[in-house]
Amino acid sequence: GVSAQRLKTISYGKERPVAVCDDISCWSQNRRAVTTLSGAGS
Repeated sequence: GVSAQRLKTISYGKERPVAVCDDISCWSQNRRAVTTLSGAGS
């Protein structure tokens, strides 16, 4: 498994939208989170 200290989840919906429009289909595309893994594997 992966140590919890190596994982980070960030919500980018407002700051970095994927879809730029003003309806429900765009809002659902922008409602997302990005998970990153830090450090090198062994």
